[in-house]
Amino acid sequence: MNNVFSQIGDLLNSGRSVALCRIIQQTGSAPRATGVNCLVLDDGSLRGTIGGGRLEYEVTRKAKNNFIAGESFVQHFELTGDEVAQTEKMICGGIVDVYTEYFTPESETTRSLVSWISARLREGKRGVLMTLVGEGKCGNMNRHVFITGDGSVRGAIPGLPLDAEDKKRWLEMGSAALIDVTGAGQLFIEPAMPDNVLYLFGAGHISACLAPLAKMIGFTVVVIDDREVFCNSERFPEADQLLVVPFAEVFDRIVISPASYLAILTSGHIFDRTVLQAALRYSPAYIGMIGSRRKIDMLYRSLLEEGVAQASLQNVHAPIGLSIGAESPEEIAICIAAELIQVRAGLGKNS
Repeated sequence: MNNVFSQIGDLLNSGRSVALCRIIQQTGSAPRATGVNCLVLDDGSLRGTIGGGRLEYEVTRKAKNNFIAGESFVQHFELTGDEVAQTEKMICGGIVDVYTEYFTPESETTRSLVSWISARLREGKRGVLMTLVGEGKCGNMNRHVFITGDGSVRGAIPGLPLDAEDKKRWLEMGSAALIDVTGAGQLFIEPAMPDNVLYLFGAGHISACLAPLAKMIGFTVVVIDDREVFCNSERFPEADQLLVVPFAEVFDRIVISPASYLAILTSGHIFDRTVLQAALRYSPAYIGMIGSRRKIDMLYRSLLEEGVAQASLQNVHAPIGLSIGAESPEEIAICIAAELIQVRAGLGKNS
């Protein structure tokens, strides 16, 4: 799923409670890695997955039943022997610890911190979240610290060392881990990455097919077009944001970060050129542009004549999408979604 803190913040702001269930430790073979999480909402619905099967069933069942008490807890699973045999679709064995903690809108401390974290991530900033793992009702106790990439700190955990060297050490942890910190206790440390935002430049047939796919694979979706008759909530019910604005002006309205993905799918070559020329001033995770190779070559030549560096153009995915013989808007949308997954996984051109 996309960054979980933005989702929690939105739920708290709407007055809803939520349980965050995440794998904090695993050894041996397990269905999902340390740091993977899911949300259980106050109506019992589930967002995300920690692997499915019996493990997820037991975690979410207890999370749903514990909402009134709101007491955080750790569940220990030994996925071996009989338990593995009884677990649907889970033939791997291993030991997994899952920590469930509750976030409620009544806790001003928690709500304020989650809102701040969410805002930083939506600005394209990364960081690390440190959580004190404790069972029972947490209320307004200090149990979280968030450190941004520039060393800024929000939140508090008693006894947690936070001098310059400590912050540098926490930020350099590349993966989620459960550690014992002298004076502070058992802490779960997890990198927090910005939202993966897909900007769809052009609200035509391909974008209409791509938007729901992108949402399903965890992207925040922003649709941009200068035609309101195309760029509207009826055509794009899944979109997180709709911008009806001229393409020449849109980059003044959006924030391009290293977690941004740009798909150029406008209604004409001139608009494609306008968007691409502006996009090359930034360093997003991905730039893809639709068009025949002849059209792309002509556009590239004109940009090179204006002084655009050849190296910049080499990072553009054009024609957009994986080459799988796609022809219809639906098929093209699938090949673009596949390429987005490839790049996000670090296997694409810009990785």
